[in-house]
Parts: sequence; C-alpha cells; structure tokens
Amino acid sequence: VMSGYEYVGGELSLFEKAVRWKAYWRRRIAPVMRGTVLEVGAGIGANTKVLADMRYRRWVCLEPDRTLAASIVPPPGGRHSIVIGTISDLGPQDRFDTVLYLDVLEHIADDREELARAAAHLNPGGALVVLAPAHAFLFTAFDREIGHHRRYTRRALRAIAPAGLRERQML
Repeated sequence: VMSGYEYVGGELSLFEKAVRWKAYWRRRIAPVMRGTVLEVGAGIGANTKVLADMRYRRWVCLEPDRTLAASIVPPPGGRHSIVIGTISDLGPQDRFDTVLYLDVLEHIADDREELARAAAHLNPGGALVVLAPAHAFLFTAFDREIGHHRRYTRRALRAIAPAGLRERQML
C-alpha cells in the first residue's frame, strides 16, 4: 500500500464549500449510484458526505495520502470504510458497482492506465463516473500548483475510455 504520497494542493477545504456545484453533479450521477461504491481519491471526505444519503450497500473511500485519509469522518451507519492507497493496491477480488473519480483523474499522470485498472474492478453492468475539469485551454499555474496534469476535452476523455465500456453520458 502506498504510504508516502502527499497531496500537494491546499484547496480541498475551500472546494468543499461549493455546495451548488456539488448539488448539480450529485443529481447527474444519482442514477448510477448503487451497490458497492469505490470513491478513488476521497481526499478529506467532502464528496463522501455529499453522497452519503444515496442508495448503495457499501462505500470504500480510497485515498493515498494518509493525512487526508485520517481526516475523513465516515457517515453513520457502518457502510463506509477507508483504505489508504491507490487502485493499484486493490486485489482482483475487490469489485464495485460504481467507481467514482470526482475531480481526481486530472491528478494522475497515466490516466489511460488508471481508468483501465478501474474498469477491471467493475462488476458487470457497473458504472465508471469521471468528473474532471474541462477546457484544456484554461490550464493555468493554479492547475499545476494543485497537482493537475491536464484538463480535458470531450475528445481527450473519449480517447482514454477503457475498452468494453459504453459511454452513457457526457456533459
């Protein structure tokens, strides 16, 4: 398990307060939230809280930064667990109905390989959800400072889609 990773950004507590934005994408992903959920890059648990009352059986917060993971307060009910590491640290038996990358994929250098690994952990009929910053032309020093490798265009996201998955919706 990766234990030496430290997140370089300091914006998570600020972005946690973007309640209207979070309410918007929450409505968009609600139809695929079910069963067992893997939240990759759970950070401080802000999105976990936003989605805590949705329908699912079990939720795994996967976070490689030990300090951030320690700050996650699982919602009540015993359905949540916290795992320190990356998707590469999961075993082949770890399968999910929904895998979430909520403002995370842009932080991962090899995004194509990352999504392929995520797809390998999906149950049949499962959903891989990616929320990422758009418009590559808007990439700035701020993006770099918080660890972004890129912003995405529709074409760029489609180009890294894992084989065998069907695009359901792109906004």
